[in-house]
Amino acid sequence: MKSKLFSIIFISFTIFISSQMQDLSQLATGEIVRFQAVYSDDEKLYGYFVLYSKGKENDTQNKFEYVILDKNLNKVSSNEFLAEKIVEKYYAYINSKNEFILHPNLVESYSGNYVPPKSKVIDTSKNTISDKVNLCFENNAFTECNDSRTIKQKRKDRKKEIKENGFADNAYVTELKNGNYFVQQANVTNKFAKDNSLKYFDSQKNLIWEYKYGENSTKRKYEFISILQTNEKAVYAIRTIIEGISYTFNYVIMDVNTGKILSEKKINGLDDTTLMALFNDVPFYQEAVRYTTDDTFYFFGANYNEYLSIGYALLTLDKNTYEIKTKTIEYKQLKSFLPKINKNGQVESGYFLNTVDAFFLRDGSVGILTEKGKQGYTNFKTTDLVYIITDENFVPKQVKTIEKEKSKGSYSDFLFSQYLNQDKDVVFYYKDYKKDDETKDKNWILYINKLVNGEFSQEEMQMSSKEDKFYIIPYVAKEGYILLREYNENEKYNQIRLEKIN
Repeated sequence: MKSKLFSIIFISFTIFISSQMQDLSQLATGEIVRFQAVYSDDEKLYGYFVLYSKGKENDTQNKFEYVILDKNLNKVSSNEFLAEKIVEKYYAYINSKNEFILHPNLVESYSGNYVPPKSKVIDTSKNTISDKVNLCFENNAFTECNDSRTIKQKRKDRKKEIKENGFADNAYVTELKNGNYFVQQANVTNKFAKDNSLKYFDSQKNLIWEYKYGENSTKRKYEFISILQTNEKAVYAIRTIIEGISYTFNYVIMDVNTGKILSEKKINGLDDTTLMALFNDVPFYQEAVRYTTDDTFYFFGANYNEYLSIGYALLTLDKNTYEIKTKTIEYKQLKSFLPKINKNGQVESGYFLNTVDAFFLRDGSVGILTEKGKQGYTNFKTTDLVYIITDENFVPKQVKTIEKEKSKGSYSDFLFSQYLNQDKDVVFYYKDYKKDDETKDKNWILYINKLVNGEFSQEEMQMSSKEDKFYIIPYVAKEGYILLREYNENEKYNQIRLEKIN
């Protein structure tokens, strides 16, 4: 078996230049229940998180062990810890204070009343792990959150507060990278929020400024503010005003030191439904793609008219000039490239173009990666990928169809993407379950697609083998690389290797 496995690895060297390896089965003991990439607060790849389940410790706790690797696969930190038995595994992320946080995921079959398990915080410099202390804001003061109440008790307390006062005091604390704090506070009923305020505190929890809004809100008209980003100069936010079934969205910039409104502009040019989908993850609508640079916020997604998709929308918000730009593409503009496409994005016999990713390149052009999808009677079906390239004015200039086998039961065969050459170029990856012309065996194939200097190229490698019972899972890696995780369950082979794209 080994000779077959290593022959496939050798063939892949024509695609990759080998870099570094780690054997996950040697880093710790136990069953691997999670392996994931972890990003720093500025959305740059930090490294990888591996979680091992070591089984039952006692009647109420299970034991885990974690390993953190940097983006070059060097071991950064590892330790064992105990968790409540209702915790199946943890999801890792790095917060705005550059703390390494583990968020618990409960056992799927578990239901009932329980005390929510606490998140964990890892100090990588000291190699320690402890319960995360969450801050709450109650009675106009910071306090440690009362995490001892069950889900049922929290709901009961909230219901009682609304019954007695007509509202519940709702406050959310955000700890910032500079050590300061935001508190977003409102009086919340079962139908709307009023008497909203945004409070900014220094690292010693002294109030610097407070901004009040929505003081006269009713269930017919109310508003809220969503913060996009805070830096050393300003707070960038979206103010959403809801009046009946009508929505208004304003781009708001506040001086971070004083709370003074530097600019507030209404966002025009796009349908309410489009803006709702761009700013919020709205069920039943295509997910938006959001991207931030030093100067600009980008929002890309489907453009709607009376709840039906009619094309694509691009919204950009400038951080320096506060300028708002909206641009759209109608599906009919793609007819010269896709003759069968109709006004709502249907391309053939019930298949629609579903956006899986979008790329905002340094020359101002946008790449729109879509996949043909169809809702069947029992499951979802997908087929070819369609890559749309625009010019700097968001006008389609090229469309490439990438043929692949039909998939059933999966919403997408797309895996992930990354920018190359300082956002000038892009590479994206997808998988396909394909039959070998010679052996007639069907196996998963990984496709590596690069668009460099306007030229498209594609490489492929085998990801699975039924005969040899091995599988390769690709993961995002630092720029110009890909991480491949290979494992064979029968021989406990579980290795990751970092490969440079050829």
